[in-house]
Amino acid sequence: MIIAENKLATTFFNSEEKILVSEYKGRVKIDLALEHLAQLVSFYDKNEVRGSVADLSKLHGSFAKVTDYLVASYYPTAAKNGLICQAYVVSKDLIIENLGFRLNGLANKFNIKSIVGTSRIDAEKWVRSNI
Repeated sequence: MIIAENKLATTFFNSEEKILVSEYKGRVKIDLALEHLAQLVSFYDKNEVRGSVADLSKLHGSFAKVTDYLVASYYPTAAKNGLICQAYVVSKDLIIENLGFRLNGLANKFNIKSIVGTSRIDAEKWVRSNI
């Protein structure tokens, strides 16, 4: 089921597996990114989520400005409410790839296992095998 959606991103929740899958696409708009992340934080507050896939492969531009929000709200709330692992799917775009690895490092600081790759199928398999 879709639990958050705007012009930048759509997030689905598989209630049986307790996995979120987010797909971001288009040019980064920080206000839309923060709006979407706030919806996810609200969802984490009320639901158990064990794994997450963030598909950034269709995103263009920098989303570095959202890292403060991720550190202050997203990762602490997600970790507190059961997030064990998160996979990031990136494109060959150097900006997106580098930011994917930055997110990977942030997740690890909150004891959330994470990986960065280029295949959404592989990312979803990895998450399922680590929850």
